[in-house]
Amino acid sequence: VPTKVQRQSLIFSLRGQDVVVAAKTGSGKTLAFIIPLLELLYHKKWTGMDGLGVLVITPTRELAYQIFEVLNKVGKEHDFSAGLVIGGKDLKYEWNRISSCNIMIYTPGRLLQHMTENAEFVSDNVQMLVLDEADQCLSMGFADTMNCILEELPSERQTLLFSATQTRDVKDLIRAGCNNPVFCSVHEHSKTTTPKSLQESYVLCSAQDKFTFLWSFIRHHRRHKILVFLATRKQVQY
Repeated sequence: VPTKVQRQSLIFSLRGQDVVVAAKTGSGKTLAFIIPLLELLYHKKWTGMDGLGVLVITPTRELAYQIFEVLNKVGKEHDFSAGLVIGGKDLKYEWNRISSCNIMIYTPGRLLQHMTENAEFVSDNVQMLVLDEADQCLSMGFADTMNCILEELPSERQTLLFSATQTRDVKDLIRAGCNNPVFCSVHEHSKTTTPKSLQESYVLCSAQDKFTFLWSFIRHHRRHKILVFLATRKQVQY
């Protein structure tokens, strides 16, 4: 059964229109852009010889992995090639493996690095740009990076932008990257951007006591499933 964000946005995105979607995390927005991008390439009879047709930009490696996994499941009956580039490898090593991909999923910094340092990177034929979690990209300091990326892409393209919030920076990005977009909001009458059923609790503590509190919490909830989000890979390894 389609979610609200899918019902509202697919009507327009499948017609080739630019769409800006305000949607909460967990609202089904990943399918709301994977379905249109697959349909676009399918109807254009896109092949490996056509090169890069769709760019997906998402702020973190974890989100990029999730999108890549969903894309592989949904698009398994298609012949399109897809690649995931999130850094951590040599540029030439990455490019040798993704140069013929039709769909690419990038984190912002790594994409700009390929655009500026890889002479073989060609984005002239990009048909669709997907900006996932645009507000998070901007809050992480990628505003200038995103603007530089937009300048390198063809103006004749379809853009799908997804954001939980509509900040001033997001609105500036919409003006720079979208062409007469349709706005869809699945929580425009909601006071919060998180689901009503979500229960949130927090503990106030000093920075030096944070890991002690976390370790104590984990030890006392061993029978529960726990997801811990940390700012850096070093913190996770620690």
